[in-house]
Amino acid sequence: AGFGGMELSTLLSEALGASANVTLVDRGDAFVFGYAKLDVMFGRQPAEAVRLPYARFVKPGVRFVQTEVTAIDPVSRRVQTTAGELVADYLVVALGAEYDLHATPGLAETNEFYSVKGAERLAAILPGFSRGHAVIGVCGAPFKCPPAPSECALMLHDHLVQRGIRGDCEISLVLPLGTPVPPSPETSEALLAAFGERGIRFVGGKRIAAVDNARNVATCDDGTEIPFDLFLGVPKHQVPRVVIDAGLSENGWIPVNPRTLRTAFERVYAVGDCAATGTPKAGVFAEGAAKAVASAILADIRGEGQGVEYDGFGTCYIEFGADRIGKVEVDFFSGPKPTGKFHGASSMMKDDKVAFGATRRRRWFGLPAIVAGLLALTMPGIAERARAATDTAVSTLTVAASGSADWNEYHGVVASRHSVPLIAMVSGRVRVVHVAAGQPVRKGQPLVELESQDYQARAVAAESRLASARALLEDARSDYERNQTLVAKGLISAQALGKLKAGLLAAEGREAEAAAGLKEARTQLAYTVLRSPIDGIVIDKQVDPGDYSMPGVPAAEGFPGGRILMKVYDPKSLWFEARVPERLAGYVRVGGGVTVTLPSAGRSLQGKFIEVVPQVDGTARTFVARIDLPTDPALKLGMYGRARFASGQSASIEVPATAVLERGQLDTVFVAEAGRASLRMVRLGRRKDGNVEILSGLRPGEKVLVRPAAGLRDGDAL
Repeated sequence: AGFGGMELSTLLSEALGASANVTLVDRGDAFVFGYAKLDVMFGRQPAEAVRLPYARFVKPGVRFVQTEVTAIDPVSRRVQTTAGELVADYLVVALGAEYDLHATPGLAETNEFYSVKGAERLAAILPGFSRGHAVIGVCGAPFKCPPAPSECALMLHDHLVQRGIRGDCEISLVLPLGTPVPPSPETSEALLAAFGERGIRFVGGKRIAAVDNARNVATCDDGTEIPFDLFLGVPKHQVPRVVIDAGLSENGWIPVNPRTLRTAFERVYAVGDCAATGTPKAGVFAEGAAKAVASAILADIRGEGQGVEYDGFGTCYIEFGADRIGKVEVDFFSGPKPTGKFHGASSMMKDDKVAFGATRRRRWFGLPAIVAGLLALTMPGIAERARAATDTAVSTLTVAASGSADWNEYHGVVASRHSVPLIAMVSGRVRVVHVAAGQPVRKGQPLVELESQDYQARAVAAESRLASARALLEDARSDYERNQTLVAKGLISAQALGKLKAGLLAAEGREAEAAAGLKEARTQLAYTVLRSPIDGIVIDKQVDPGDYSMPGVPAAEGFPGGRILMKVYDPKSLWFEARVPERLAGYVRVGGGVTVTLPSAGRSLQGKFIEVVPQVDGTARTFVARIDLPTDPALKLGMYGRARFASGQSASIEVPATAVLERGQLDTVFVAEAGRASLRMVRLGRRKDGNVEILSGLRPGEKVLVRPAAGLRDGDAL
């Protein structure tokens, strides 16, 4: 019994009370929110703390039976279980998706994190992982909660950073989808940008086809091999075997009308992960489908038509790491293609996610909601008196739209405008290293010395060759000048003088060649002492005495002529490099104001964009924007931070949080109209300072009840 089964049972109980006669079947004894498995995996909560026992799912007219379903007859709507047979007037199949570990060779012998047991196993394994390549691999599509593998990658990054070993580890995410969240390009852009900022490799459009645990290699469906030291898998999903045996499935899932959730069998519905609705396999979508099925069943019982159709709308919260949550609202059915609206990640959104889980815990398992329901059903006199008590003066607030900035916040790092690599231009063994990483140095200061005996010998030999060439040149010049007078007297021929001229020119050439050789030898000798090119601080020291240095640099470094031994950067010329989604290019301009927050330095600095790189990363769909930073000894190269800037203005409506009431899965407010309370469904935005943003459902000028009285109903007099 997941989102779909529990919400459907709750809705029918609310509508029919004790006469609902609903039987809810599950083989387990407790429910766990899908996102809680990541909390277990990363040690945020123990497994026992996230379990919600079905024994607390108590609703009028609903009976919970813990048993295993062994057979389903969709024609007669008969269900066989280990506890006996059940016969239904309306049968709703909400058995979810199971994990087929054996569909991917080798996966059963390694780690998966989509089950509670798998998350518990990894909670014990992760503390022992301190070096190497962690690969998060998805073995098939569709799979539950499409953003979850991305969340796992970002949370793993945070986990390794907190332990101080991120620099010793690599993280790769292999996903069958081309982008992390295909219906929402904005969300995908934000996740890809977050991966880029954290050095997480994203491999899209591939699935893991096999895992070789002997070689520690994962093989993709295109034959690509990815070595790993730690593998975290998402198994291939499938409907339970009992669904296949019942003839309910087609192409792996139960075909349904996506708007009514009806199957091909009369009065048989399917909701949740087992149904092929065209929407993601996630709890919030199963909850929405349950609403449509409840409406259809109630309409059929009452003879009131077809009921309300499934709208294909859902809200997903996404962990971005660093205690920040993003939100995406996805609409699959309103337009010609699915659309998704992304709300940027922030620490404030964490309250929304907490409220999302708390609302459902209270609705499905909370004792106060159950007691209130029983009172309304069994003691109507109390409810009438409660409604009568609301006919008193109430406090209202006239809502107004106010302009507010649309703020955006993106990750980045402190970088240097002036960072110079120290390159070995000649081969040789390192004799001495004069500096350590982090040490201040002056321009021209010796940093590294190579063994120089060979180069000194070459310089001496070159000096000797030059001296010899100069002596020969002097002889040739004397002979030529002396014989010039003899030609004038007719004592030697002009031809003989020409030969002497040629000898002189050859001697001059040999002298020039020897001089160039000496210059080269002295230059190479000078190269054996590597000096600081600027005043600055040493970083990235990658050399020690005894190392052998050879010219030739990795192409990725982009510097010709030698291996990079260390770098020197100028601490007085720092800037902040942020990766910004391309959709915001129009709002990032040189000179524009921006706030840079550096948590580890305890700094929040005001700056300006000073450089915008006119190139978009083809994978992450982001560009680099650079922000000036003041000289501050607390700032260090590579330090993580966040850049916050405005991207225009938008009109918004805010109301006090006390005005918002949760009714089932709906958020509502009461509006005062003609002396009576009018109940409105609203969609909420951000929460701040005791207020809640209203995205839809209210118009400026309407009067909202600030603190609605308990028991107030739609239409009650005020």
